[in-house]
Amino acid sequence: MIETAYDEPAMVICRQSHPRIQGSLSKEAFYHENHCMFSGKWNNTSGFEQLAKEPIQERNVEIVTSSLAGMAMYVAQRDCLGVVSRSFAMKWSKALKLQVLDCPIEIERIPYKFVYHKRDEHNPAHQRLREQFNISWSLPIQHLLIYRGSQALNNLRWSHFCKLLNTLFKSKSYGPLFIVAR
Repeated sequence: MIETAYDEPAMVICRQSHPRIQGSLSKEAFYHENHCMFSGKWNNTSGFEQLAKEPIQERNVEIVTSSLAGMAMYVAQRDCLGVVSRSFAMKWSKALKLQVLDCPIEIERIPYKFVYHKRDEHNPAHQRLREQFNISWSLPIQHLLIYRGSQALNNLRWSHFCKLLNTLFKSKSYGPLFIVAR
């Protein structure tokens, strides 16, 4: 089963001391600068290409990275740009001394989805968990990836939410839950 969970805008990140970009970014400057790109592909196109609402020009790709954290760290040390979700950019902007800029390219919001097995569709505990997620989406979001099978929790959002998940994971009564960002 796949359900829409949340969406948020894409933002451009670059280091605070970038010599040519300070506080705003034009479309021309976006395409003139070097880019650090995320390697994730769906249907042989990047997430940025899939979400773009306008034709994309070729970008000057300096490096391709397999993680958003790697992208942020690279961009913090070089004169290049990266495109990430707003929550991810805001979470790391202060620590990595990054500028967070509106994306000058017209782009769809980045969607997040619930993915879970059909057998849990009517499971009362699983339904309560999904309802709690739906209530929580109005709060500030951080980049989130949870998978129940391995008990791995990466970059959880806020302490209330962590306590909720900790309680639910201990109950083991709701079945597997996968939350992925695309």
